[in-house]
Amino acid sequence: MSENRKPRIGWILTGDRRFASSRIHGYNIHDYLLSKGIDSRIVSSPAVANCALQFGVHDRLKLFTGRYDLVIFQKVYDDKAVALARNLQKLRVKTVFLLCDLVETPMIYAVDHVIVTSQTLASWVYRQFGVTTEIIDDAIEIPDNFRAEGSGAGLPTGVWIGSKDNWGGISRVLKMIRSFGLDKLMEVVTISDHDEAAVAWSKQNVLRCCRLADFSLLPVDDTLRARVKSSNRLAMFLSMGLPVLAERIPAYEDLSEKTGGVVFAGSDKEWQYALENILNQRYRDELVGDAADKVRELLDISVIGERWVDCLSDLLARRAH
Repeated sequence: MSENRKPRIGWILTGDRRFASSRIHGYNIHDYLLSKGIDSRIVSSPAVANCALQFGVHDRLKLFTGRYDLVIFQKVYDDKAVALARNLQKLRVKTVFLLCDLVETPMIYAVDHVIVTSQTLASWVYRQFGVTTEIIDDAIEIPDNFRAEGSGAGLPTGVWIGSKDNWGGISRVLKMIRSFGLDKLMEVVTISDHDEAAVAWSKQNVLRCCRLADFSLLPVDDTLRARVKSSNRLAMFLSMGLPVLAERIPAYEDLSEKTGGVVFAGSDKEWQYALENILNQRYRDELVGDAADKVRELLDISVIGERWVDCLSDLLARRAH
């Protein structure tokens, strides 16, 4: 963006910093833009996450009088949000819809630009709506100086991190571990907002537990909703220096080809073989290799943040409708 022009960017987010999607796709990029001297402002970030627009009359007044050049809707797409996006366009304000899940909404037509977080999601949007999107991967949140140290003299410890919506996957793997008789040979720490999780999710708990982990588990459901997801969780584990046992989605396969550090398992037999191997420290060390450095080169905030700067610069440079 031009040094002489300080465009004002507004963010309408699904939730606040506690909500992973709003933090990863909103606040973290907002913070990066601020670090580059760009006038980025959070317009809305409700305490209770909601894909419906949480706007009152006063909020609308602040937005329309705030001299914004571009407004980003982060997975906010109800009828009120669509109407707001169209009204902003009439005022020659550029609009962006940021999408990370399967959502069928007229918001895709109502904005100037759609950004998605995986190639599979981009393909789905094009098939469903005939709209070409821009793909910007999720940036890594983990501090660049963080590395897992392992469980030491204790049992090899695996870690799983996910929302309660994804609990089915890890529940399935935990049952397999018990059925294989491996529950006496390893520990698995689950970090989630699910009632049955061993540890409640927080950024502090994630870092504390992962520092003492030896490997990570990344099962996924066999659904289209899962297949369009980004590489975020895989990148997180690799950036910590943790080898990963994962199930396949396109984004995970694409990233693993560039970084290594991953063993994919599908059938029960493949899971058993992978889990038995991961008990060996030498195997773990050889598997993870230099994946942490490689994933940083691809997905560090310094890399992804510049993608956003370039994208927003291009949008602002386009002739207004």
